[in-house]
Amino acid sequence: MANFKYKEDIFLNDLQKYVESTYGEHYVNDGKLQVVDVWHARGSLSTTAIDTALKYLMRYGKKDGKNKKDLMKAVHYIMLAMYTDGLLEDRIVPLDMDKHYDETYLRPLLEDNPHEHGTRGFST
Repeated sequence: MANFKYKEDIFLNDLQKYVESTYGEHYVNDGKLQVVDVWHARGSLSTTAIDTALKYLMRYGKKDGKNKKDLMKAVHYIMLAMYTDGLLEDRIVPLDMDKHYDETYLRPLLEDNPHEHGTRGFST
């Protein structure tokens, strides 16, 4: 095992725990879909993830002071951009992320969700 000078091993462990915790928080439609899945289906996940990471990096130290969660969120969104841009191809990808979510699949799920607009991003 590497001797991490800057406690990167602790960071990676904490990051894994944070990412795992997000899988119960952001699902809609009885756990079938995350908003990230919609961004992926629309082809906007990479740019949206990078923009969102920037948001969390820019607010670090301003909202709630220097808090760990803003940095964890930024890194998580950077990982999503890396996944979308094919930079994690040699890794095991969860089956749900391999599924192609097209408009036919997404429209009924979004229309059933009272918290989302069923036609957001799709022509009516």
